[in-house]
Amino acid sequence: MGWATGSGWQGTAVVPGTLTVGDSVVVSSATQSGSAAFQAGNFDFNVGAAYGSSTATAPVYGAGVMGNIIGSALTATQNILAGVIGKYDVTTSNASVLGKAGVIGQVGNQANSADAAVLALLGGDTGTTTPGAAFGVMSMNSTAASQFGFGLDLYRAAVGSYQPVAYSTAAIRVPNAAWIMGRNAADSANVNMFRIDTSNLIAAGVALNASTTVAGGSGTGTATLVGVLSANTTAVGNVGSGEDDLMSYSLPANTLGANNKGIRITAWFSTAGDNETKTLTFYFGTGSTVMYSASALNNAPLMITIIILRTASNDQVGFYNRYNGQTDAYSGGTLEALAETDTAAINIRFTGTAVSNPADNAIVQRGMVVEMLN
Repeated sequence: MGWATGSGWQGTAVVPGTLTVGDSVVVSSATQSGSAAFQAGNFDFNVGAAYGSSTATAPVYGAGVMGNIIGSALTATQNILAGVIGKYDVTTSNASVLGKAGVIGQVGNQANSADAAVLALLGGDTGTTTPGAAFGVMSMNSTAASQFGFGLDLYRAAVGSYQPVAYSTAAIRVPNAAWIMGRNAADSANVNMFRIDTSNLIAAGVALNASTTVAGGSGTGTATLVGVLSANTTAVGNVGSGEDDLMSYSLPANTLGANNKGIRITAWFSTAGDNETKTLTFYFGTGSTVMYSASALNNAPLMITIIILRTASNDQVGFYNRYNGQTDAYSGGTLEALAETDTAAINIRFTGTAVSNPADNAIVQRGMVVEMLN
């Protein structure tokens, strides 16, 4: 190991004997300047082509420097422990445009056999080993405004004649089906955000924010993400006389949490070929609209599409379009009495009534889909 003064390297120091706890090797110098490379400790380990082991169960270490902290069942709580610690302590400013860090791992010229510039390795093979993370972070700074600029920064622009950082395959790779996680708002639990599932599709672990948008083709417009809130294809018909519930869906509170938030309801039905009259009614909360009133719906397929939008707190507007396959006719109209409390759940349902000849399944709802529009 060399030591140095203000004028550069002076020679080689040999540490005699064995260092014990409390011993130290100190290399001190005056301020360094000039263009020469300098390290307080400089260790080169040149390995021959036949160095080491080729036995999978008996690997060997080789390193220019290796630190190994050893212990068991430690009880003190305020220790900073590591095999190697690198600390960057240049204050105020540093005009260098090249790397500045507590620890730098560098892949040398044409050293293409490297797995990584910095590698986290899970060692030990005689029992289960479960460290907290391969790479972690911690703060030991009590000043409230102190913080890192980025948790992980994989960008670096060109510097001088050096190229910007680029990746031949991808900036980040994660195993299939492994979740990318975040902390919940209360900072009390981990939350699965998204992953690539076993079908190679993106799976979200949480609902996307209602303001999430996607590009409208190659134009400048954007569209909010839409999706199915509920889908039901379990057929249900009326029973005997009186008004009977068919399909229903409880719209969760705050679904219509802002003006122009809306839903689309698509429902379809069949009617018995009994030449008798039937009534079909739609309910949105406490408001109702009769879609067909004592109508001679004989073996008629029906489809109804309804759009409801919030216009103000606890105030909605709606329009419906209906198709009668018996007469091959379309008709529509506005919905009545829409003034539901949008901070509470709103019950959406259809009812059927066999009017002139009460019988089971005079009118049957075959399906209903409720979609979020924006």
